[in-house]
Amino acid sequence: MIVQFLNVVDRQIVEGRIRTFKYICHGIAYFKNSLFITTYTVLYEYTQGGLLVKKIYEDTSGPQKVYKCAVSSDGSRLNVTNYTLDVTNNTLDVTNYTFNKLLTLYMNGTVLSSSEHPALQCPLGVHMSASGQLLVCGYRSCTIVQVDAEVGVVKLASKEDGLDGPESIYYRAGRLIVGQRSDNILVINTK
Repeated sequence: MIVQFLNVVDRQIVEGRIRTFKYICHGIAYFKNSLFITTYTVLYEYTQGGLLVKKIYEDTSGPQKVYKCAVSSDGSRLNVTNYTLDVTNNTLDVTNYTFNKLLTLYMNGTVLSSSEHPALQCPLGVHMSASGQLLVCGYRSCTIVQVDAEVGVVKLASKEDGLDGPESIYYRAGRLIVGQRSDNILVINTK
């Protein structure tokens, strides 16, 4: 599998270097010169140069148990879906597509928590915003939720807002950018 870096120069996308891996790289998160890569069953940490640092987490109990990931803004944890990866605050959050779970893991792979919620049916995409908000896409439930340890799960968007099979999420400058099935992208202004 090839991973290609892209840079933005003068508002134009410029192709950067290429790294080759021996397995399918399904989810990728970047934090302080480290790449966090999911392969459906394993979450690895690599250097930006492509050298393996460590295997962080593995679940071979079924297909696509480690789907995508995101890293917390302070690098202390990872958030991972069973179908998505995102890293945050030295912990890792992993969602389970079959069982609709979101796992939070420490950076060493230890499970910090496991949670379920009806608004997270088939959790795919996961994103940790710069301000530390954990956002997760519920593909079957057609929802975008914010997961907070103190408040719980807060629905931010749903089918009524135009969601149709959300698969990936990104938040910046008051905008939710949602990648959906059928190659559709939805931008929701939150201000």
